Amino acid sequence: MLRKSRMAWLVSGALAFAPTLATAADTFYPVEQVGWVPLFRGRSSGCRDCQSCPSCAPGTPTMQEPTMQPTPMEPTPGMPPTQPSPQESAELPSFSSVAMAEQGMGGGAGTMILGRADALNRFNLFDNMGAEPVTRAWFAFQALNGLNSNIVGNPVGSPDQNLYRFGFEYAFSDMSSFAVQGMYNTVHNTGGAPIALEDSWSNPQFLFKRVVYRNSCSTVAATLGFVPETSTEPSTINESFSRIQPGVILFRDLGNTYFLHTGAELNIPLEDNATMSVDWVVSLGKWLYRHPSLDGCGDDCCLPWIVGVTAQVEALGKHVSGDATIQGGFFVEETDPFGSNGQGITFIRTFDFEEARHVIDMTVGTNILFCNNTALGLGYSFPVSGNQVRDGEFILSYNVFF
Repeated sequence: MLRKSRMAWLVSGALAFAPTLATAADTFYPVEQVGWVPLFRGRSSGCRDCQSCPSCAPGTPTMQEPTMQPTPMEPTPGMPPTQPSPQESAELPSFSSVAMAEQGMGGGAGTMILGRADALNRFNLFDNMGAEPVTRAWFAFQALNGLNSNIVGNPVGSPDQNLYRFGFEYAFSDMSSFAVQGMYNTVHNTGGAPIALEDSWSNPQFLFKRVVYRNSCSTVAATLGFVPETSTEPSTINESFSRIQPGVILFRDLGNTYFLHTGAELNIPLEDNATMSVDWVVSLGKWLYRHPSLDGCGDDCCLPWIVGVTAQVEALGKHVSGDATIQGGFFVEETDPFGSNGQGITFIRTFDFEEARHVIDMTVGTNILFCNNTALGLGYSFPVSGNQVRDGEFILSYNVFF
């Protein structure tokens, strides 16, 4: 009870303190702004040129709202007529600018890192994340086949596993945000292993993100994650300790066609009987299609249903330092039917986790950006190193931006 009370206190304190931390960061560590930009437009869009786009057919309304021009006032006798100022004459933002407002989805915000599943159902920095602070909600589904449980002796075989992830990120400003995500996993196709894994919840993740550098082509954000221990049930794969995860993530626009995500984090346990690792990602993307509205161009163009399509290739690595063994990390409840007085006795049987020291995976896929402020990610991930978390993995993510 004492441990759970401390965890509840830490989580509540992190949630309560996050807005204060964001405000203090903006006050004492201001970062040079590039200017106001709309949601589907990249905040780092200065590296691309405006492209031409087709106009609507005659008589078909465009996405642009009518421009409001001030009416000159009747002159007072003896006074010259009043002329509108340049500021008053400026056009109002178009519908496409306002409805797709203010998160930079054409840049680092809309093209999330696809990621992949980690050992022991662990979250890391690269799960459907990017460098830009945004306000969004998401759901992700990941289907793993041939799971490597990392249990010494492998009493559970190589079952298939489905991960159901969901989360929410809130941007305090375009400089900082706070995210929380959880995961439920189900196990099937156990193949008659001696021990059958049970479905379970994994430890959640809380992540604070702060932009520390931004120019017309790049965004760099520092991150601090906290993964609290919740509970560990028999016959489930879940870490029985908490972690902190300091890291950094970068988005770089490489011109009209290509872009880059990269980052690294430390996975630091808060107990001795645990593993510590360094995780990294390099994600190279190419725009297969990109509507000019993503760059703030072509406000008089027709806005199609799909405004952007990318192809992404990612390399993701994990390197365990120190002891790779978690003693007694997995346990089952077993019953001896021939206990004392003929009554069954339930006892606990424990197994060690032995985590692979060096794991490198490759993920290939796409992000599809829609005109209603949503994005669909599709990908497939597979190991390229001898050590592996699973044989292969299908990834689907759906983001809704606000």
